Amino acid sequence: TTLFRSIKQYPTDYVNGELLVNPKHAIYLSLYKSDNSTTEAIRYYIENKTGVNFADLMNEEAKNMGCVNYNFTNAFGFEDSRHKVSAHDMARILAYIINNPTGKGTEIMNVINSKEYRFESDNTIHIVSQQKSHLTPHCIGLKTGGTDTAGGTIVSAYQEDDKKFVVVVMGVPVTDGYSWGNWGKIYSDSTNLADRKSTRLNSS
Repeated sequence: TTLFRSIKQYPTDYVNGELLVNPKHAIYLSLYKSDNSTTEAIRYYIENKTGVNFADLMNEEAKNMGCVNYNFTNAFGFEDSRHKVSAHDMARILAYIINNPTGKGTEIMNVINSKEYRFESDNTIHIVSQQKSHLTPHCIGLKTGGTDTAGGTIVSAYQEDDKKFVVVVMGVPVTDGYSWGNWGKIYSDSTNLADRKSTRLNSS
């Protein structure tokens, strides 16, 4: 099965009218590169295949994960006064992924943490890469996001021996766009919180 973008309202390097992409690759690219247009393509594909509103599926899945303070209205966090999720629920979602007994969580985390991701489409091997120098040794995966209104957000998972924990940082002011300097501050806040939690684990 392939995911085909027949509309070009959301152009993207990876999913468009000329590129056929396996849905699995599209999901991984959405995770790996935070590619909103790929995420929107996934929504378009699923809604046309199932006839079910994608945001409704997101809300149903969040409920199954134990979330209690959320309302998803779109696939990728586009600014909408009705679209919301608490820091606690973001932690629940990541905790659900890293503890998923089916092994899918491990597969997702491996993709997120890899320095490059390769996929084949139209008999061509595509390679995408990302910076990973900001990760601390105990970080087993993270996801960033943000809007001008919500500010910068990072949800990260850490492991110390056999103990795993999640750190969520939200609402970090973005003063000069999504520059590396701004994200450096957000990563620093996350790792500082993780270090404090790690200290508590080691002393318990």
